Amino acid sequence: MEKLLDAKSLMELLGIHETTLARWIKNGTIPEPLNFGKGRKRRWNASVLERWLQEQQERDVSSTTPSTRLSKKEFEKRQELASAALQRHTIER
Repeated sequence: MEKLLDAKSLMELLGIHETTLARWIKNGTIPEPLNFGKGRKRRWNASVLERWLQEQQERDVSSTTPSTRLSKKEFEKRQELASAALQRHTIER
């Protein structure tokens, strides 16, 4: 069964505002949501988001700017936190 995340949970997980989420969707920064019916029933596939988060973290680790480079320990900590948060915020479809 696919695990899905709603917009509110996704914003909490990422620590972003609704305006930021809308901008990221429009700019293609974040994976496209799945749309269910008319209106604003958007859900994100948890496994797609997990891969996207890992890509973002790997990019941060390999950054050449010392102030934005993450240590391996910090990278692993963020990866664990993101996985745990995804588990807390997902709903079964």
